[in-house]
Amino acid sequence: KEELKGQDLIKLFMKTDDYKLRPDPEKVKAYVKNLAAKYDTFKGTRDFNATGIGPVRISGGIYGWSTEISKTSDELLKALEERKDKVLTPAYKTVAQSRKVDDLGNSYIEIDIARQNAWLYRDGNLILETKVVTGNTNLGNGTPTGTHKIWSRERDRFLTGEDYKSFVNYWLPINWQGVGLHDASWRKDFGGDIYLTRGSHGCINIPSNLMPKIFENTFIGMPVVVYDSAKQKLPANENGS
Repeated sequence: KEELKGQDLIKLFMKTDDYKLRPDPEKVKAYVKNLAAKYDTFKGTRDFNATGIGPVRISGGIYGWSTEISKTSDELLKALEERKDKVLTPAYKTVAQSRKVDDLGNSYIEIDIARQNAWLYRDGNLILETKVVTGNTNLGNGTPTGTHKIWSRERDRFLTGEDYKSFVNYWLPINWQGVGLHDASWRKDFGGDIYLTRGSHGCINIPSNLMPKIFENTFIGMPVVVYDSAKQKLPANENGS
């Protein structure tokens, strides 16, 4: 919550030629930009408490709060012109599940590339844990780390690329470059170092018998945290442990 009053409020006004005060659109926009810089988390850096190993630091991804500067500025300008007390909620381009410092909420999917493992949490409870196969790093198809989100939930479709066309029963895209979670009926084995030589084109392959349960426990906007604990785990002197 931010409260505009006193000198902070007056600073958003300008004097007119007839010595009256009116809101200054440029100052209002600058104020909103400062709020966005303070509170937005979209494509930002987060310290995430990884299952079983403690804090890891993750950057990027399409999850988080992103303020719509122009629309929010217009709303604030209008409120200032009305000269009345008013509570405003910023307009957002993208939203997260929580407004706390940790904006993930307590329902999310966690994937560790190093351990080739995924965890699904719903309302703070561990619903499912499974071995996975991520992108083939030797071919430059490594699964991108970051805080992503499920932006669509689809059934029975073909995933296509330059050299493949694969049918999947469940498809949960998590970024805007074609990476997502899906069942992989063509695989018998998961986990270990399979991804280094026989990994995917970037997607997270899930055992076919577990994908239905994952699908039914997800929702649009659900965070998907992808990290590589071999590279991103914080040392003890940084995480306070």
